[in-house]
Amino acid sequence: MCVTFVCTDSIERGLPYKLILINNRDEMLDRPTSESRWEEGYLAGRDEMAKERGTWLGITNDGRIGNILSITEPRDKPLKPGAPSRGAIAKNFLVSNQNVEQFGEKLSKSAQAYNGFHFVGLQLNSSRCFDVFCMTNRLVPEIHLHKWPKGLYGFGNSPRSSQMRKVERGEKIFKDVVDSLHGKSEDEMVEAFLSILKDTEKIYPCKQYALQTQKDESYYKYLTSLFVQFPHEIVKYGTRCHTMILVDKDDHVKYIEIRLVDSGANKWEKLVHQFILD
Repeated sequence: MCVTFVCTDSIERGLPYKLILINNRDEMLDRPTSESRWEEGYLAGRDEMAKERGTWLGITNDGRIGNILSITEPRDKPLKPGAPSRGAIAKNFLVSNQNVEQFGEKLSKSAQAYNGFHFVGLQLNSSRCFDVFCMTNRLVPEIHLHKWPKGLYGFGNSPRSSQMRKVERGEKIFKDVVDSLHGKSEDEMVEAFLSILKDTEKIYPCKQYALQTQKDESYYKYLTSLFVQFPHEIVKYGTRCHTMILVDKDDHVKYIEIRLVDSGANKWEKLVHQFILD
């Protein structure tokens, strides 16, 4: 399912970063996935099951970031047969030479061909600050790219106009954490962001989850925490990757990935990539 929180005004909030992005990837725990690495001009983990080898989150050397989240739909509703891979949306943006507006215009024309998605795109503007955009193809009267002003936002498995309660709560926690970190070390900040991504408190009942799953809370309650954990006897599905992207005022990027490598033993692996934006 996935959730993403973004802050583009953290320097104004007293932190050394012009971008803070944190993300949880929720997926089947045994779905083949590669660790984050540079390929085809972008840094990302990749879905190794789909032939497109798409991604849920990646960044390029020039500071373009592509993130894809699914839109929750009833589990007994069949997916569109032959629909293109949603993971290819983020990949196609990252390998293109297009800015978010150009890519979004093209995507809006083909969006109905996909199963439900929520695309989040970021790019540097002329002031070397990050702009944030999003687009979804479900539960909205019109499919178009929306640009958000500088600020702090949460994105989940529904449009921002009809947020799920866990995303609303996560956004508030993220804001409180960001506003509490002035003067803290980077390690302390990373641990604070990770604590958000590891939050297991279930927030239900939730009208939006009930609407989108067409089920009662006994079914959807496992999805209502930021860190998703289903009992394995129900389904081997849950949060399997945490990613944090920190960009400081001098364009130094720290990309931190903490990924589940053995669900049976609950073994996690941490990777850190650092580079400077072009």
